[in-house]
Amino acid sequence: MEKDGYKLTKHDGAIFPIPERGLTIGRSRGNDLVISDAGVSRLHARIFYSGGACWLRDENSASGVLVNDSRVRGQQELRLGDVVHIGSTALRVDPIDPASLKETSSAKTKQLPILLAVAGALLIVFIIIATSGKSPGNVPVSSGNTTSSISSSTAAPTQAPVQAATSSSGDNYVSSRRDAQGAVIQIESIGNFADFETGEIMDGVHGSGFIIDPEGIAVTNNHVVSGATSISVWVGGDQSRQYSARILGTSECFDLAIIDIEGSGFDYLTWYQDPIVLELPVYAAGYPLGEPQYTITSGAISRENSSGDTPNSSIPYSLMHTADITSGNSGGPLLSEDGRVVGVNYAGRIYDNQYFAISSAVAIPVINELKSGQDDVGIGINAEAFVAEIDGELISGLWISSVELGSKASQVGLINGDIIVGMLDSEIGIDGTLADYCKLIYSVDLNSDVIPILVLRLTTEQILYGEINGDRLVEVQD
Repeated sequence: MEKDGYKLTKHDGAIFPIPERGLTIGRSRGNDLVISDAGVSRLHARIFYSGGACWLRDENSASGVLVNDSRVRGQQELRLGDVVHIGSTALRVDPIDPASLKETSSAKTKQLPILLAVAGALLIVFIIIATSGKSPGNVPVSSGNTTSSISSSTAAPTQAPVQAATSSSGDNYVSSRRDAQGAVIQIESIGNFADFETGEIMDGVHGSGFIIDPEGIAVTNNHVVSGATSISVWVGGDQSRQYSARILGTSECFDLAIIDIEGSGFDYLTWYQDPIVLELPVYAAGYPLGEPQYTITSGAISRENSSGDTPNSSIPYSLMHTADITSGNSGGPLLSEDGRVVGVNYAGRIYDNQYFAISSAVAIPVINELKSGQDDVGIGINAEAFVAEIDGELISGLWISSVELGSKASQVGLINGDIIVGMLDSEIGIDGTLADYCKLIYSVDLNSDVIPILVLRLTTEQILYGEINGDRLVEVQD
């Protein structure tokens, strides 16, 4: 098999330059680096650039990823010399002289797009250094003069040092949770949104968010703003002044979005970068139920490593806490006592008193990428996974609340209220989360791969078939 003119093998010494768009690794043939190993998931891991660094993300793989003998929890920055174990394969992160690639055109590397490292002098590549025939769950890995057996247990994640996605200039940063109100925003997204519970078309939705830069850069959830035709913002509960905002970038799978509010000189929040531990006191700030009054509720971290798969997201893990949130709190900050952002609130089970936030460790690298104006992988939908009985039949899929204008979804003919029931000959949303969808879109090239899609349109009772990057939706004839 060849990809971009380069033969994908497991042979020792094979070189894989990391392209600007990132690199996917897994068993599926759609990946950039294919590892034909039963211990490797179809989409096992992803390498990407963000915030001036190169990162590795474990895509909820079954057997895990090891970096320098330690299992990756979520995602981790890669450095030169790091050794990565995926399935039976060990890879080393190495620099390479750009001139050497020109000299090795016979090795079929010259057609691969490559991104210069931040220093501007080196290129970053993966070099396969071993194929042991063992998976990370049982491969003996040398560490110094000792050899240890690596376990695949799921201990609580630790928060790796990350580059904060906030401004370091100015004196408008918040240093107490009591002063956080001035940096917490209410958001109204105007557009056509299909309500999942009623099926009715609404002309707007409300949510929360928070400012991370005095120039008006703010964080919220993808499901709050994606598909909006215009966005209005109120800062700190002050209803006397309304700001307009524009979307800089969105991530469907991480349920994160970055918006740019008109104006400057705003108060802003910084990120919590200490270890997140059980019983850490936290405070959920925002504007619940779309009301203009600022509220803040108190609680504590009740689980550091909860499932990150929800109807609106699929992330490595989430934080579970007991600070009450409800509709309208989405996208608001989960704060520490000193007003730093521990996480981004995005989901909850009110009757169980269980509420969830995207950890700062998970959010920061994605937010750094979105700040640059680059969307994460996706087709441009604001979607919610579900499993429900419709007319006596059990249906699962993705309910489309709204569609981004000009996106892949828009081009194939998806509209709000549609239900995606299948993609690439696979069922979608069968567990009520975005996990299946996210694994699929990370395993393909959304710029060029033709992806079959099956859609149920309830308003016309039609079954439609089309192709992302191909033919538009048409009715399936009996």
